[in-house]
Amino acid sequence: MMMKENPLLEIDDDYISLIDIRDESLDVTTHLNKYKGLVKSAILSIAISASTGSVENLPKEAVTALNSFSSFNQKWDCVTHFGYVSDGNSFNEISNFTKVNKVKQLYFTENKKFYGELKKIGGDKPKANILSHNGKYINADITKDQVLEYNSLLYQNVEVIGQARYSESTLELTNFTADIIKPHKTLSLSQSIEAIKKSLKN
Repeated sequence: MMMKENPLLEIDDDYISLIDIRDESLDVTTHLNKYKGLVKSAILSIAISASTGSVENLPKEAVTALNSFSSFNQKWDCVTHFGYVSDGNSFNEISNFTKVNKVKQLYFTENKKFYGELKKIGGDKPKANILSHNGKYINADITKDQVLEYNSLLYQNVEVIGQARYSESTLELTNFTADIIKPHKTLSLSQSIEAIKKSLKN
């Protein structure tokens, strides 16, 4: 889930530590050594998806893990609780679930443009990873031919045009297929002000 939200992340073995296992309630408590913001965001996404049944957009490894929890819960009549421990060791629950009830998702598609910096391109299942101006990644599906065509745009500001798929219930962007990627000139604040002044004069 963290890699989905930041495809450039290189995760090592010491970003999260197991600090406690409590036998009576089967609690597993971990401590975040780094990537704290990304881990918290990923856990929140997984927790909410599990409790609502909207798991179709999670990475397959996350869905596999949730299904394992679901099977355990049903076998032993348990409930899985997601949460965090605050000062004083009190547990603050985010959500809980017994069984992952997959809810049929409805989607809509539209032509869309995004702007940002092309940070990474390629892979076995080719993608163009564009860091948009709002700090979120657009992970666009592309073809191998497009990898060869657009590889020279790496680390440049680009405009990407393609087909975006959104969830009707959450309006979350669930998939984006790029048709065209082309250079895009980004103006500084002072350049933008000058351009506005010029247009007003005209």
